Amino acid sequence: MPIQLVLTAALSLHIPEAAVEHAWGRLVHAPHYTGTWSVTFQGRSFAGDWAVVDQEPSSDPHIPGYGSKRWVHFVSSTTADYCVIDAERLERLHCSDTTRSFDDAFMPAHVKAVDPTALDTSIMRHAYVGGSVSVQPAGSMRATMRSVKATLSKEQMLFGRIHKQSLANALDARATVTPTELVLTMPYHATTKRPATLEASIGATSRYDQEIVEYQATIRIGPDPTAVAIDAVETGRYVERCEIAGYHGSCSPPMPRCTRL
Repeated sequence: MPIQLVLTAALSLHIPEAAVEHAWGRLVHAPHYTGTWSVTFQGRSFAGDWAVVDQEPSSDPHIPGYGSKRWVHFVSSTTADYCVIDAERLERLHCSDTTRSFDDAFMPAHVKAVDPTALDTSIMRHAYVGGSVSVQPAGSMRATMRSVKATLSKEQMLFGRIHKQSLANALDARATVTPTELVLTMPYHATTKRPATLEASIGATSRYDQEIVEYQATIRIGPDPTAVAIDAVETGRYVERCEIAGYHGSCSPPMPRCTRL
């Protein structure tokens, strides 16, 4: 199934297919590399053994590539060392571990791309001296890696390192892990408005009814990280009556207030 990775709040309230697409796929379909990488910056050192080249989807579905971004994530499988850089502008290098971080470094002007298979460059920072700004060397970044396909366990490790939480936590799901499969169980609900009940505006308020159908989903991933199967069982349904206060053109339209019938 086509899947793309963007974490949003309350993913567990989405249809599970969409939730898994957004929370898993951009990772497992991105180019992966393994080998060695290291960063030194003003006396601080970071190092690891994995990299993922992540492409954010276009912000306009009608214009391929419009507003999209590429990030290179450098990960350690054994420690919390992690670095990420904007692969388009090369001016936002961030590194962190459990206690330290920096985000004020960037690549020198002659570096045009971040290639995890062969990277050896200085990294720069802006220095403010006497009211003026200058660019100064502040460390180095090196990588010697090869393209590789990650196993299910490695994908789970990479997801956790990059997003600082497990896939189960991102989906608000319960996880069962075996050597060949990741099984997630999660509740979700689908909402359908009842157009026939939509009432004309009464003063400054409009009303409508909506049906809520609750499900329990079982999501199975593996043994290939791209193999995803989802089963859902209905666990209940009910109707709500909702009211929306009048909208007067403010930046934030009013949220509906709903009561279970």
